[in-house]
Amino acid sequence: MTKFKERMLYTLLLVPTVTELMESGTFPSAPRDIITDIVMTVIVLVLVVLFNQKKRAIRELKVEIQNAVRFDPLTRLPTRTQFEEDLEISIEHARRHKDNIMLLCVEIDHLKEVNDQYGTALGDDLLRELVKRIKSIIPDNKGHLYRVGGDTFAVMFAEEALMEKEEIIADLVTLAASGNKLLETYQSSVTIGTSSLESNDRDSNIWYRAVQDMRKKRQTGVKDINFQDAGIVTRYG
Repeated sequence: MTKFKERMLYTLLLVPTVTELMESGTFPSAPRDIITDIVMTVIVLVLVVLFNQKKRAIRELKVEIQNAVRFDPLTRLPTRTQFEEDLEISIEHARRHKDNIMLLCVEIDHLKEVNDQYGTALGDDLLRELVKRIKSIIPDNKGHLYRVGGDTFAVMFAEEALMEKEEIIADLVTLAASGNKLLETYQSSVTIGTSSLESNDRDSNIWYRAVQDMRKKRQTGVKDINFQDAGIVTRYG
């Protein structure tokens, strides 16, 4: 429909000639009339082009705004907005098909202090490197990574990935050890909270439990990777 409207705008180019035809009953023949119609047509063409350019600029700006809301400019990961929408859809799908979902809350400990002491450029580099390490443990098409806060990431594993629980847990322990090694120079570390879908869950419940699990592990210093429904627990740190 938009393209149709744009094409219709170009019919305005006929306005000078049509106006002349309506006024005199004939097409312009005198040099002066022809020149006048040409000038008017050029003016209309310029106005139409400027109008279309403005519309395109507005559309591009809207896309940029949407991308800014949905994608983090530093890591190019989907943001909390996209995560919340995807999680709601995944929960509905899991309930219909009697599947499960596992969420991870991965947080860099004391990132603010790292930024204050070493500079935000270094903090950004650490974030990007950690993203690479998290992506390396996500099976193809079986998990999704989001940046949901300044120092917080969410990982959502679907049912297909959960069929290989032991392998994922081993990867998470490796991720934790790798992240801690990356950050130990800066007196920082990685803490990973986990949560899986329960019968009465809303989207906020399952994420809240993952965040609470992460905070509990940080406070107590006892860091486990586990699937609540599977009874598999592996300790790290």
